[in-house]
Amino acid sequence: MKLRNYVLFSTTILSLGIGMKASEVQASAAVYRAPVSWRGTYYQSNGTKIKITRYSFIQDNETLYKTSWGGWHQLSFKKIDPGDSMNHKHAYYTFNSKAKYGYQMSGQWRKSYNGGEKKLYEYQNMGAVFVWHTAYKAFHGYKVETVSAEDKYNTFYDKKSHCILSDYRPTQKSKVIFEAHSAVLPTHLEWDKFFDNNRYYTPYKYKHGAWHKYATVDTDA
Repeated sequence: MKLRNYVLFSTTILSLGIGMKASEVQASAAVYRAPVSWRGTYYQSNGTKIKITRYSFIQDNETLYKTSWGGWHQLSFKKIDPGDSMNHKHAYYTFNSKAKYGYQMSGQWRKSYNGGEKKLYEYQNMGAVFVWHTAYKAFHGYKVETVSAEDKYNTFYDKKSHCILSDYRPTQKSKVIFEAHSAVLPTHLEWDKFFDNNRYYTPYKYKHGAWHKYATVDTDA
């Protein structure tokens, strides 16, 4: 499957929370690791990427916070006191609770789930808000891209043939990634699994609650 490279542009002001109050991080005790539910790789629509691991926070391959570091560069995850948070509708968190000055602070962050997708919202000074998406979300038992700039899909709907074209069988659910913005129902269409540099494909059709395999086709025949 043809995949295009995309240049990542860094547009966040992750470390520029100028003017924020130091009291923003005065809340419950900090933990020096990122919670499991926050870990993962997230993207903005322009391709800017952050990666949150157990012990580090990385933006576009640059580590900003790390558990083993000291001072405000140390990863210290903490809930922000409601009196200092953006509002009282959500819980907000910081990734570097040891920051003392506004320019050092990571901003206020919250996590949400919408339509099968996990998102992170980053709130910075002067009302700046950035939305971070996971690379994929749930899609009829498979995955679908949420950021088309990544172009890591291996399965897509072909309008001309009215079929699904893929590098994988429909039963290989953990490997299938649909193209961003896909809006098809896989079980209602023929699924063609291509191989040998797209010379051959094996059709599959969903009937009576299961996928059925048909004779392989040689496109050069």
